Amino acid sequence: MPQALTVHLDTTNWRAALDQLGKRAPVAIARGLNRTGSSGRTAMARAVAVDMGIKVADAREAITVSKASRESLAVRITAKGRPLPLEKFKARGAIPSRGRGAGVSYVMRGERKRIPSGFRAQVGNGHTGVFLRKGRGRLPVRELFGPSIAHVFGNQTPVMEKRIGETLQQNVAHEVAFELSRLTR
Repeated sequence: MPQALTVHLDTTNWRAALDQLGKRAPVAIARGLNRTGSSGRTAMARAVAVDMGIKVADAREAITVSKASRESLAVRITAKGRPLPLEKFKARGAIPSRGRGAGVSYVMRGERKRIPSGFRAQVGNGHTGVFLRKGRGRLPVRELFGPSIAHVFGNQTPVMEKRIGETLQQNVAHEVAFELSRLTR
């Protein structure tokens, strides 16, 4: 199940400015919320990438922002996805190993770990992964996976809450001021 954090805004401090904006007020608030949501996504992608030891681009790909609109003044930031292949965790080892080396090593949470009987191989569709034999024979084999981004996202929500707390009021105030300046032109 995807993890989510929903952001809502209290506009009582800007009542006079919002009354002056009239119909344009929800547009300004939505833009401020969307800017804050985008900032929260970036902060979460960085935090998840550092925690998991993967590329920020891989983490960002799994985190989505449902934007606010004038009808719905809410931003929803969610993360979903399956467990990542162990290959994404800076796996090292010969491809194909053919008996060389002492297994496969990978980095998780800043620590390099080793799977002595693991091996890296490229399968028919071009995917490279870390595999382990299920028995004593050559087959069957199974691919090894690390945690999912959605799981780590749930552990890192304080990072996003902090970032949103820092930027939400500032972004909405900026967008309200911008709309007011457009109105007075």
